[in-house]
Amino acid sequence: MAATLRDSYTETPNLVHKMANAAWARSESFLATDTYSLTSVKLLMARFGSPGDTYVDIWTESGGLPNTLIQTSDAVDLGLIATYPTQTVTEFPFSTPVSITSGTSYCVVLRSTNSDASNYIYWTYRKSTLQYADGEPGFDNGGTPWTNWGKFDAPNNDLSDFYFETWGEDVNVTKTFTADASIAKDNVTKAIAADVSLKQIDLTKTITADVHTAKLLTIATDVSLKQIDLTKTITADVSLIINDRLVTLTADVHVNNEVTDTVWPLARAQAYEPDKFWDEETKAWYAAGTEIGSARLSQAGGRLRQNLVVLSNQGRLYFGVS
Repeated sequence: MAATLRDSYTETPNLVHKMANAAWARSESFLATDTYSLTSVKLLMARFGSPGDTYVDIWTESGGLPNTLIQTSDAVDLGLIATYPTQTVTEFPFSTPVSITSGTSYCVVLRSTNSDASNYIYWTYRKSTLQYADGEPGFDNGGTPWTNWGKFDAPNNDLSDFYFETWGEDVNVTKTFTADASIAKDNVTKAIAADVSLKQIDLTKTITADVHTAKLLTIATDVSLKQIDLTKTITADVSLIINDRLVTLTADVHVNNEVTDTVWPLARAQAYEPDKFWDEETKAWYAAGTEIGSARLSQAGGRLRQNLVVLSNQGRLYFGVS
């Protein structure tokens, strides 16, 4: 799954902030607009000299400032990016993604542990009234509490926010119903019993109580349905009503989307007799006393109303009008 842009402030920067001390850190808080797994942060930056490895942190937020460290990015050597005044959008990947929750505020924190007076970095920002409404910048000059810039860059008193982008992937959402519910899609209503879990990714549903689908399929307790391969393993007797025909399947019968033929070959319908057995390989009926018929005694065949029902030696279930 490819990461996509999630939260950002990318108004065209018009100034850079110089970080020339290894103890300094700068921050920008943001309000998550979605729930996602954060895989990287991108900042618009420049360098002077060789500042070396640089990191971005994700922190919890309190009062617009960093509160508790959540995760640190992989190291990025900023000696490889463009030299000031050229600016480069620089990506800081997170080998361990960060879980971001919609409606929660976080802080992006930039640290350059090798900066000094001759080797340092720049983080670009915007000075204008086009400020970022859901966050604000902060600074820590080493050993001092985090301080809120209050949207003003003294002594110029211009509104400012740091450039940032968060990138991430959708998360796998599992929904557990704690009370009976129903889902309607494409005019088909599905009844869901309490304590049933639906997972979006593998589309597997384990049913813990008898339920009925809108297509008149009765499913017993402990039956599993998987939507991908359309395979149903039956662990208790169930009945299917398909096109007004009733078929009863016993426990441990394996049924998939290839086993039901609704069109009977003419020879199969014409030659049917109650004391004969169907052979799938030769596609013919045989009496019990014949060699092939004796071998098929373990297979089922019979009539239901005006329908023929046969379980062949190949494990295929056939039914149709005789």
